[in-house]
Amino acid sequence: MSHEKLLALDPQKKERLLSLDQYLSARIIGQDHVIPRIASVIRRGELGLTNARRPKGSFIFLGPTGVGKTEITLELSRFLYGTDEALHRFDMSEFMLQESLPNLIGDVSGEIGRLGRAVQGNKKGILLFDEMEKAHPLILDVFLQLVDAGRLTVGKGDLCDVTGFYIVFTTNISSAHVNKTHAMPWSAVEKRVLKDLSETVRPEFAARINEKVVFKKLDYDCQRKIAELVLENELKRHYAAGFDLVPDPEVFEFLVRRGFDRFNGARPMRNAVESSVQDAIARHLLTGDGGMKGRLIVAGIGSDSFLAINS
Repeated sequence: MSHEKLLALDPQKKERLLSLDQYLSARIIGQDHVIPRIASVIRRGELGLTNARRPKGSFIFLGPTGVGKTEITLELSRFLYGTDEALHRFDMSEFMLQESLPNLIGDVSGEIGRLGRAVQGNKKGILLFDEMEKAHPLILDVFLQLVDAGRLTVGKGDLCDVTGFYIVFTTNISSAHVNKTHAMPWSAVEKRVLKDLSETVRPEFAARINEKVVFKKLDYDCQRKIAELVLENELKRHYAAGFDLVPDPEVFEFLVRRGFDRFNGARPMRNAVESSVQDAIARHLLTGDGGMKGRLIVAGIGSDSFLAINS
């Protein structure tokens, strides 16, 4: 982008890019330390300041399962493109064997592979490679070419151009150290995790990534805030259908118990909220007076507790 075009940038786009930190902070809980670094890469990419022969931006998100690595990538897609469909997600556990490489980049038969199909006809978007450490080493070589050259030959010779894309890799490498944050300062945890990354991937690959950020383990306060946020969105959805429900305070503790665990973090939270609220509404409609307004409460005892509507 020329200097003249930069100076003439649409004021609405300027304002929107400046609001990215605030947008992410309102939706991603407990990871405020990574948001400015991520937003910085996005702004440079959107302003056309990056190398035009490479992707617009690249990231490695490190940390345990369920702390927001994938969620923040989804939110970037929604912010930049207004849709989840601009995010193309690849589960690297499906590419553990050398024989799986053609599934990703095609073969001599002319098949262009999943990566080729994701990029075909699209000039922009986000490519998300989840749990990159599970991929076969040959596929890690493909990643190096993507971030270094922004292009890759797929199938029998089709050119896969990702220079208009952002590329995100997630990994659980060294998650055990993140889960022991009480034992050492956060700066020491980050240093140890990034050291483990450098010992796992090729240094020339890591050197070409714009930002390598470590996500923190979520404490109870963060878990509760996530429960509040997910529940708020679910209740808004039902409010649009005519249900006006106000949650009692103990509902959030109930949802944290159901929607958060030590192995998967906050990943089960959305399902726990949706199923619990929908079950409460279903029981109310089928056995209650069918009223559309009331308090969302916790009923039952212990492991047999559930959400209910008190109208």
